[in-house]
Amino acid sequence: MRYLASVFFVGLSALAGWAGAGDLRVEFVTAEEKPLLLNLRLSGTLEAKDSVDLAFARAGG
Repeated sequence: MRYLASVFFVGLSALAGWAGAGDLRVEFVTAEEKPLLLNLRLSGTLEAKDSVDLAFARAGG
């Protein structure tokens, strides 16, 4: 756990030094929430690759 904390601290220190070297440019963008419209249509057939014939010993319950 100490090793992980040390690596995190060193990495954070390096990023802080890099960020202080110049201006940090930020762009604000606006976002809109819109409904997601999907038009899906299935076509074709499904077939088993291998089939197994099975049956019940007695009909009914």
